[in-house]
Order: sequence, then C-alpha cells, then structure tokens
Amino acid sequence: MKRSFMMLLTLATVASSAVFATKYPPLPSPEALSGVWLASNERGSHYRLVLDSGRKGTLALLDRFGRPLVYDVETFELNRYAILLHVNSRESGEKYEIKGEALNNSIRLRDKRFWGKEKVVFFPEAEWANAGESLKAATE
Repeated sequence: MKRSFMMLLTLATVASSAVFATKYPPLPSPEALSGVWLASNERGSHYRLVLDSGRKGTLALLDRFGRPLVYDVETFELNRYAILLHVNSRESGEKYEIKGEALNNSIRLRDKRFWGKEKVVFFPEAEWANAGESLKAATE
C-alpha cells in the first residue's frame, strides 16, 4: 500500500511538472544571426539587414520614393533575446542605437526615428526567396 502510494505520488509529480514546463526558444547567438535579413512595412519601405558573426554589418533602408539610406552596424549586443544595434549613418555620420528582439527566427527592431511607433520585423532572406517561389508556382 505504501509503495503504491509512493508510485502514484511520483507519477503525479512527473505529470504535473510536464504540464507546467515552459519551453523557450534557443537564445540567439552572433552565429545564428549572421546572414541577410529582409523586411518591409505598410508604407512601402524596404529594409535589408546584413550581420556577421563578428557583430558587424549594414542596415539599408529604401524608402517608398526609392531613396537608399545606409547605416554601418558598428557592433550589436545580445542580452538573452534583446538585441541592441549600434549604427552609424554613412550619409551624416550620426550614431544611433536601435533596440529590438531576436526571437523565433526573426529580428524585430523598433526606433521612433526610423519607423515611428511600429516595429519592423526582419526575416531571413532565404525564407523570402522560398516563399516567393512557392507563391509564384501557386499563382501561375
């Protein structure tokens, strides 16, 4: 009787811990974020973010009038899922810090000077290309 009670208690403990276990996505690393990332917004602007494992890169903005603005990513910092880009405008030399999150194979950046109140969500370039090919095949 005592043994069956202990077995039942053990099973209940294991089952309850499985129910309440939270699985978080893996933490981003400079290596995981290395590559080309693309985004666009509802106003017709397009963005390209290139990062390397050395924590450097470029951020290019193409506004709806076709005017490119390029920023050098001097470095980026990671703190769990938070990302902080230190960028330098090639045009004016001004320096900015852009905050965001790197989560679930995307990078969400927010900065009022660049995007107003909205966040811009970047996805890997390869995903855009694959989606484009799939949609092209489906609509021909």
